[in-house]
Amino acid sequence: LPFTSLFDIANARAVSDPAVSINKGLHSNSIRGANIAPSLPNGAYALDVRVADDASNSSTRTIPFRIARDSAPPMATILEVSPNPFSPEGATSLGEDDFTEITYRLSDTRPGAIRAVRLEVADAVANPVRRLVWMATQEQGDYRVRWDGRNESGAGVPDGRYTVTLRIQDQAGNNASDFDRVVVDNSAPSVSDVLSVPTAISVRSNAGHADRLAVRFRGVNTPSVAGPGKTYLSIHAGSNGELSAKAVDGKTDNWGAGVAEWNGTNRFGFPADEGLYVYRLSRRDFAENKSDVVRGSVYVDETRPVVTVSNVGPKTWSVGKA
Repeated sequence: LPFTSLFDIANARAVSDPAVSINKGLHSNSIRGANIAPSLPNGAYALDVRVADDASNSSTRTIPFRIARDSAPPMATILEVSPNPFSPEGATSLGEDDFTEITYRLSDTRPGAIRAVRLEVADAVANPVRRLVWMATQEQGDYRVRWDGRNESGAGVPDGRYTVTLRIQDQAGNNASDFDRVVVDNSAPSVSDVLSVPTAISVRSNAGHADRLAVRFRGVNTPSVAGPGKTYLSIHAGSNGELSAKAVDGKTDNWGAGVAEWNGTNRFGFPADEGLYVYRLSRRDFAENKSDVVRGSVYVDETRPVVTVSNVGPKTWSVGKA
């Protein structure tokens, strides 16, 4: 007649003494602490397995173990989602933000791996879009996962706001979660109402007057996506299109009415040579989608006008005499 007994090593007392009849052979059974000893405190114990036959011959095997209840949840932290917004497949994207990277941290008060790690993307109405990590076991630490803006079928998702959710479970079954939001933006901004004044500038001769070009414009972004934009104004030689200066190189400003200026100097900081120049104006949104380029012209004129008096006559005259 085989039977099992659970003993408390620290207090040298029997906790349970169930007897189970079994046949010869290999057997397995699971003992859950919550069922067999729900009131046992944390500490060292031993599972004493003893079997005896009908002739009272017996054999004993002692298996030590420890009870350490863990009710403290682990920690799941999404540290960063960057870039955000991002443009995974916009035709006007520069290509550098084709994905966003989610950085998250797994930690616990006790050593050991974190199980059931799930990192998932859902749309604005909580419909699942993409499983990035699913039911994985990971060691405690920091991790980085990329999302390319596609769903489970491999198709690009529509523009909009999405939620990234991290859920984990430790070895004791305690759960934790965290979330962050990310914006997918494939829509290009636009530039309109462009007006450049004056049509000619003089850097050397007219300091303080017509010594700079001002290009006024209106920038319009996707209404659902917040964040400032960047302005770019480059100056090119009129004859061959060679870059002469980056007058405004990624200046961050708000949408709506704006102005970009060129002070008439070349890329080395010296006054530009006299002649015709072409400016190229564009805007980029926070996801690096680029607007169409608007072109215009300005003339650098350093030649002073010449006044020639050809004739003055009569050389004598009378003022105020009838």
